[in-house]
Amino acid sequence: MKGSLTNPRLGSYWNSYKNRIYRNCTDPNSLNRSLEYWRNDLFAITLIYLMPLSLIALIPGFYMAVIENAVLLIIADTIAVVSLLTVAFVPGISVYTRKIIFCLALFQVSLALLIYLGTFGPGLMYLLAITVFVVLIFDKKYGYGAVALNTLVCIGLAIAIHYQLWTSEIFVVYDLKNWIGVSSNLIFLSFLSVLLIPKLFKGLEDTIEVQYGLGNELEKNQAKLQRSLAEVELNNRKLNDSINEKEVLLIEIHHRVKNNLAIVSGLMQIQAYSADNTEVESKLEDSMFLIRTMASIHELLYQSKSFSYVNVSGMLKKLSTDISNSMKGDKKIEIEIDEVPVQLNINQAIPCALMINEVLTNAFKHAFVNRESGIIQLQVISQEEEVAINVHDNGVGIQEKEMNNNSLGIQLLNILTTQLKGESGYNRTDNGTHFSVKFMKKDINGSASNIVV
Repeated sequence: MKGSLTNPRLGSYWNSYKNRIYRNCTDPNSLNRSLEYWRNDLFAITLIYLMPLSLIALIPGFYMAVIENAVLLIIADTIAVVSLLTVAFVPGISVYTRKIIFCLALFQVSLALLIYLGTFGPGLMYLLAITVFVVLIFDKKYGYGAVALNTLVCIGLAIAIHYQLWTSEIFVVYDLKNWIGVSSNLIFLSFLSVLLIPKLFKGLEDTIEVQYGLGNELEKNQAKLQRSLAEVELNNRKLNDSINEKEVLLIEIHHRVKNNLAIVSGLMQIQAYSADNTEVESKLEDSMFLIRTMASIHELLYQSKSFSYVNVSGMLKKLSTDISNSMKGDKKIEIEIDEVPVQLNINQAIPCALMINEVLTNAFKHAFVNRESGIIQLQVISQEEEVAINVHDNGVGIQEKEMNNNSLGIQLLNILTTQLKGESGYNRTDNGTHFSVKFMKKDINGSASNIVV
């Protein structure tokens, strides 16, 4: 199936035709929300489709007028065709003038049809249709003018019928009484159209204004939203920049603390090597391990970029590796860690690490005396908010007097247990020594400066 919509050339002609009429019959300065804009738009659309469709009625009507020698109809049809072509295609005419010419052309055709054909023709229907169309494309006052014009036509024809002024089909069909009845219905319907249609247009205009107001409000809100989003995006960038800057600073702080502690540990190690007293050397080494433990926590913090929380399993692995490398010597001591994903606040991680450091150091020093190998097991248990860390070795076992004495190591474990607000202690087992510490996991604010060792 081929048509104007599928044939590119015909489609181009049709679009050119529509654009030409639309350009001539609308006002580009009218706001698209105004009633005048919609009236002009309706006028242009009517012309666009009336021109080709009118040929259906015009050609047979013109042929009939020639056959019947109806000179007035021929003149009326000719005037209508010329008027439509002028309104549609002649430039330089105002839209208002085009509307007047269009309505007058249709009116004179209606009048000619009414005179020649009476009720057998569409004359009366055209007069009513013209009245409705006038109300649609003009202000209401022009509608009253159309009603007045219809009234004058009906009165004029009534006089002609009464006095039989000329020979016409309408004089044969109607007498005066019948014509008055028919024409009064035309006038009534015309007047009713003028009254009701403007009310519909008023409702349309109000709806358009409301819609336009809502559209403006929506545009304003969208603009505000865009500004707000831009501000949020800017603030987010600033916040991210600030966070990144603080992360860099925290990394640098933890790195420097770790380095400073390493320096202190190195100085203590030098002192230990040069000490003449074995007990002093041992104490210095113990303190050195404690400082290295705190340095390890800061190293874990800046490596993980967490800055506030430490993974317990990673901490135990780091501590056990460092202590094992420093103290196992030629002995084959294995460390087994039962890894559990538990995070501790830094203010709990440091005292916990110091306790494990003390216990592991004691195990390496005393658990495997006169033995070439051994096993140390580390286990982390987390149940809801309670954390338990168990250290078990298969060494010679701790002596009763060592568990109850008031040595520096036991004092340190007690102090750190108090800081954790938990419980800890040694137990001798059939195959070695068991140490356990239990405490509630908490987010403790502030630095670790309150830790007393």
